[in-house]
Amino acid sequence: MTRKRGFYTVLAIGLLIRIVLAPLAGHPFDVYVYYTTGQAIVSGEPFYGVTEYAYPPLWAGVLWPITLLYQPLSALFGARPITGGEAGAILGAPVGTLLVVDWLFHLLEKIPLILSDTLLGLALYHVVGGRFGQGQKSVQVFTLFYLNPLVIWISSVWATFDTLPTYFALLGTILLLEKRGFASGLTFGVAIGLKYFPVFLLLSLVLGLRKGMNRRFIRNLLMGVSLVLALVSLPFLLTDPIPYLRGVLSPAGGVFVGNLSVWALLPFLGMRDLPVWAAVLNIATIVVVIALISWILGRYQNPSSNPAFWLDLIVITLLVFYALVRIVNDQYVFWIVPFLTLDAVLGRERWQTVVGISALVVGAGLVYVSHYSFFLPILTISPDLHWLIPRMWDIPVLRASFGIVFWILVLGLLWFRIRRLVPKGGVKNSLKIKTRKLLDLRQKRKSPQKEIMRSTVVSPDNRLLLRRTTSHTGDEWPLFSFWCRYEFSTTNISAPSCNTDPLGPVGSRSEREGSSVINTRKTKYCIRLPVAPRHERPEGTVC
Repeated sequence: MTRKRGFYTVLAIGLLIRIVLAPLAGHPFDVYVYYTTGQAIVSGEPFYGVTEYAYPPLWAGVLWPITLLYQPLSALFGARPITGGEAGAILGAPVGTLLVVDWLFHLLEKIPLILSDTLLGLALYHVVGGRFGQGQKSVQVFTLFYLNPLVIWISSVWATFDTLPTYFALLGTILLLEKRGFASGLTFGVAIGLKYFPVFLLLSLVLGLRKGMNRRFIRNLLMGVSLVLALVSLPFLLTDPIPYLRGVLSPAGGVFVGNLSVWALLPFLGMRDLPVWAAVLNIATIVVVIALISWILGRYQNPSSNPAFWLDLIVITLLVFYALVRIVNDQYVFWIVPFLTLDAVLGRERWQTVVGISALVVGAGLVYVSHYSFFLPILTISPDLHWLIPRMWDIPVLRASFGIVFWILVLGLLWFRIRRLVPKGGVKNSLKIKTRKLLDLRQKRKSPQKEIMRSTVVSPDNRLLLRRTTSHTGDEWPLFSFWCRYEFSTTNISAPSCNTDPLGPVGSRSEREGSSVINTRKTKYCIRLPVAPRHERPEGTVC
């Protein structure tokens, strides 16, 4: 009873804070993009290439019913946007935006975000109690996530929708762990259809947990992902493909660099943009590093002995992304918060890490506000309330300092987590093994195609069968040549004792001996016979 009371208390407090903030605040540019996109969809106009919308299509699908509901309600309540010029005249200073979207649209747009925050908290609640069997900590993980200032800041103040793909990525991961490949693929498809980062998580999980997956499972997983992405993409590819591709491929477009990373130093050196080839190379590098680390971790970790290994894979993947990507916006950090919170509650990470990262990102957002204030929507309620709107700081140097500190923190977390999972020298040894395999594969491709020749001999009484296999490359000396004998009986299978040393390359046809392990009717036995030249055949009928 006490646990339920605590849960409902936290839920009520979190909902109250979010609902109060929802109509009063938002990032002017982001909400302006959402508003114009929704208006374009309702009017039947294309939004890719016309508005500033540069995301996968599913978020536009969420904006459609929001705008349909907004239009009659705005007429009922008299809510309307105001221009940036009007807002600047009221406040006596430029506000850095073309349009200040009204309070009603902010409220409606944030309803799915508040719902997603709640579902994400509930998912963490059930993961702790169900998957890890620590029900006494369920309310704790819900509290630490749902009342986290960064979570509230991103969803209910900033108004970005990163909570939605994060929720579906977590849900898809749970389904993957339950071996429900197609359902997991569908869920990951929805997550990727909202934002791109779940692609990295899926890649990491497949490579890291590959020991417990078969081809059928991976096929069903990829089929689910492909089905969702095809359904959301085909309408745009068939009607207006060029603007759509430009919009969804914008992360490789070579635009801004900096924010919460070491790249924040580049604008001070006169480099604010990257060329397209450099942006593509940056993304390709991230994919390669994530794949390599996940493969190495999967080599040394066993999910059966480390039930939280999937959590390590996700956290490390996101840390690699933050460490390497050319720009880390504040909302990107939201992605890792639920997983770090889960880690902290399970005692696998210090809770100070979650608090420190959250405080750092919120602080960075408060000192780099080029649009006067996040609380401009208050003007659309009444211009007389302008005195409630705080003017926020815009200090690029301080913002860059926050970014460098965050980047150093990310590197430290990444280093210590990998060291905890991989034995000393494990990374180096894994790279050596992988390099050697690649070189061997390359050498095999260069070598002539092997020819396999098999001769089967049956004795007159049909009880003794001899089989000879010779593998050669067309030259005089075969690589492998050995005789295998099967003893058949109506009641049992018998075999003479023999030496089970592995068969090696044949140096001399007449002198070298080899052995072979025979697997017949689930009975394993072997024989040892001299390797004979190819033209020497036992007596009997060749089959």
